[in-house]
Amino acid sequence: MTTLITGGTGFVGSWMTRELLSRGEQVVLYDLYPRTDLIYDLLDEVTMVKGDLLDFGNLADALKSHNVDRVIHAASFLGFESQARPPLAIKVNCEGTANVLEASRVIGVRRVVFTSTQSVYGVTPIGQPVTEDDAPNPTTVYGATKRMCEWLGINYSTNYDMDFIAVRFPTVYGPTKLGRGWTVPLMDVVENPVAGMSATIATGGDVTQELLYVLDAPLSGERMPHGQW
Repeated sequence: MTTLITGGTGFVGSWMTRELLSRGEQVVLYDLYPRTDLIYDLLDEVTMVKGDLLDFGNLADALKSHNVDRVIHAASFLGFESQARPPLAIKVNCEGTANVLEASRVIGVRRVVFTSTQSVYGVTPIGQPVTEDDAPNPTTVYGATKRMCEWLGINYSTNYDMDFIAVRFPTVYGPTKLGRGWTVPLMDVVENPVAGMSATIATGGDVTQELLYVLDAPLSGERMPHGQW
């Protein structure tokens, strides 16, 4: 099995890479700005391709030349960035995902796994669990683009016999998490006490946020070995 991961050198992508390599799979990392600090010990085991999601030809060539069986599409314009620059977020997230799906269809890739987000649900009641049966109602640009991408994937699955799955992640945390956006106070709460320092969340203790440890996440779009989805 050969898997191409878009955004594969980022936080979640790097852990996906480790998971797949541990299974003996071949991994191709497709990134516009490939970085090596999170996978420095894996460089001899992976193939790196510098490429833009918006460059359809380069993306299709990467899929074809490396005989890719599956794509895990983890690259996107993130939440706080999307809200600050909506037109670019729509272009990168929606058009980029359309390119991933179409290139996969043309080349004959069997499966596309899409990293979506709990933000597609919008504001939900505090203390009540959210299930896949709850109606999506995104209230942010990021959530709206991710929901659009889900519908694109469902359309390709229905009309082109493509195996597609979207995994709606909450906030994922763990080792090597980059410090930006909402994760900065989260990192302080986890890391400062280890260093003997105090940590403060400026907005107070009534803030709620769903958190998922990276090793408990379904990184490849499949059930984890211990049975958790």
